[in-house]
Amino acid sequence: MNCIDLLTIFYKTIPSSLNIVGTTVKEILRHIEKSYGSEIDEEILFELRVVLNELIVNAIIHGNKFDVRKKIKITSGLTKDKRAYFIITDDGDGYDYNYILKKCNELPHMACNEHLSESGRGILIVKSLCEQIIFNKNGSEVMIIKKLEKD
Repeated sequence: MNCIDLLTIFYKTIPSSLNIVGTTVKEILRHIEKSYGSEIDEEILFELRVVLNELIVNAIIHGNKFDVRKKIKITSGLTKDKRAYFIITDDGDGYDYNYILKKCNELPHMACNEHLSESGRGILIVKSLCEQIIFNKNGSEVMIIKKLEKD
């Protein structure tokens, strides 16, 4: 997906069920905290929870259309410079993420929110909380990079 030095510490495949999102997010964050080696600021942990919840829920609802036979693959870890990364992949057909990102680069922030459906706003929230967001060509896989220290 990208040429960033990644150190994978967590890999999990889950069914497309909203019932397990909360416990999955907690499990991922426990691994990130343990691997980081020092305490992560509560505000950053909150942002990580928001990002992970949004990406996993999007994959379940929009990617896999709630089909429990389809899976969500989650890979996470730290980069060599101690940033968290998450790769969320669904079994769906993908979507036109460029439309959302382009639309919001063209419009002022508030106008952007008014022109997007509720589901399109989630990716904007994720983008605003992360240093980097990268999609595969068809939009069925997303990778984010998030600093674990405040500026």
